[in-house]
Amino acid sequence: MTGAFQSAPEPDPTAAQAQGQSAAQPEGQHARPERLSHGSDAFDYEATQEVLRRAFEIAQRQLEEPTEVYLSRGTLAEIALEVGLPSSALAAAIAERQLGLDEEAGLLDRVLGPRMIAAQRASAHDERYLTERTVEWLENGHGMKSRVRQDGVVIANKRRDVVGKVANTLRSTQGQGGLGKVQQVTAVAVDLDDDPGAVVLAADVGDKRNEAILGGVAVTAGASLAVGAISIVAGPLVLIGLPVAAGVGVLTSRTVHQGTVRDVEHEVESTIDQVVKGQRPPSLLGAVAKESIARRLQKRQERTAQLAERRAGRRSNRDNTHP
Repeated sequence: MTGAFQSAPEPDPTAAQAQGQSAAQPEGQHARPERLSHGSDAFDYEATQEVLRRAFEIAQRQLEEPTEVYLSRGTLAEIALEVGLPSSALAAAIAERQLGLDEEAGLLDRVLGPRMIAAQRASAHDERYLTERTVEWLENGHGMKSRVRQDGVVIANKRRDVVGKVANTLRSTQGQGGLGKVQQVTAVAVDLDDDPGAVVLAADVGDKRNEAILGGVAVTAGASLAVGAISIVAGPLVLIGLPVAAGVGVLTSRTVHQGTVRDVEHEVESTIDQVVKGQRPPSLLGAVAKESIARRLQKRQERTAQLAERRAGRRSNRDNTHP
């Protein structure tokens, strides 16, 4: 009796929904699975296309945006060690970049000659020592006015005050201070902890090159006027000589500037050698004193020689008078 009065089980709504969907689905076709949620690890065909398309868009944007990676000197030194590069070569490359010497040569550099004349040397000294020696040479050895930037770059400029001009004139008479005539000199020392570093010294001769260009322009202008005057008499065919006149002007500029380059190269090489060796610049007063002493010795030798000649002459006269 108890079983007769037992209530029937309630219908399952999920099963009913499934039966309704099955009844609505046409025969012979499979039901399309529902799009998976955003947190799912599986994607249907349409979702896969959308994800890949978006991934390509993001990748393209990342390629267009600059991605900067900064490496320390220590990291660069480790990389150089891995590939077998000397630490001094790495230090020199870093120094050249700090001075802006890693830029490509321009047209004027290739035709007339360089604007920047640089030299580099390996050194086991630290940055502070090399910087101090460089400043000392540029100021006391070449009579320039220098300062040290926050990043360690030394910048020395040509002195234009009266005292500086007079002192540089004295240096010039002593064969010193060749870089004092240059517009600007820059230098920087780089060390890599306990490994050998390097120092780079660069002279800017842009003003000298401009002067050489003006000289070449003057030569070109004079030759062009001469060709134009001759063409009035001899005919227009003489105007063919105008390109030749321009070539002569360029050759003149190049020749003049190459002479400057040779002189400044010698001064740069000599100065950086003395810096690395730890030599101090010669004292201008000491050089003047040495020259003064040398002149006095020369005059004394000349007077001694004259006295000896006079004595020899008097002795010869006495011998001739009293045979």
